[in-house]
Amino acid sequence: MVACALAAAACGSAPPAVRDSGLATVEPTSAAAVEAPATPDATPAATEEPTPAATTAPATTPVAPSAGSAATPRPATPRAAAPAVVRVRIPALGVDAPILQMGVDAAGVMEIPQSSSTVAWYGFTALPGSSGNAVMAGHVTWGGARAVFYQLQNLRPGDAIEVQTGDGGIRYAVQRTYLVRPEEADIAHIIGPRDGPQTLTLITCGGTFDSSAREYDHRVIVFATRI
Repeated sequence: MVACALAAAACGSAPPAVRDSGLATVEPTSAAAVEAPATPDATPAATEEPTPAATTAPATTPVAPSAGSAATPRPATPRAAAPAVVRVRIPALGVDAPILQMGVDAAGVMEIPQSSSTVAWYGFTALPGSSGNAVMAGHVTWGGARAVFYQLQNLRPGDAIEVQTGDGGIRYAVQRTYLVRPEEADIAHIIGPRDGPQTLTLITCGGTFDSSAREYDHRVIVFATRI
């Protein structure tokens, strides 16, 4: 499923429960090679901030494991010593956020940050600065307040995204920003590996918040290439 950003509850209370947004789970070692994402078929709509204290995880975002699960998480494919992925900056949106490497839970579902200000980089995707598709996700709202990717849908072609690693800074230029319904999302196109230019994909929730289902009806996808 495509990842959206969740956020911690306000005033220091415990974070809201994470829900499955309905997309297929992801196996870190089984992603197939894909082409660049298809032309978006939806025009970004204004995000409606939920009134409840909890928000749902993004479309491609899998949910946290249920409490008491006895299953043993499957470790991500080992990497050679790689530079740390430290921060992501999006000057057009005023974003300057720390990055936490994350993976999948015991059910094969992508983990999500347990903070409104942290962005996840999925370690089973490409390392920023190397060939392939690096995938990151962050929350749009958290506890009824704006979170790190609240304005992500406002990115336009040409906007810069900067990723700081232990080896220095890497710059990407936005190529496309679009919305997709979780049940219609093409997971391989969004988080799968790619040939050609180094790419970066950012994911969060978008569209309208359904207070009864306690989730957003779309996911915001930003596709960028290295410059």
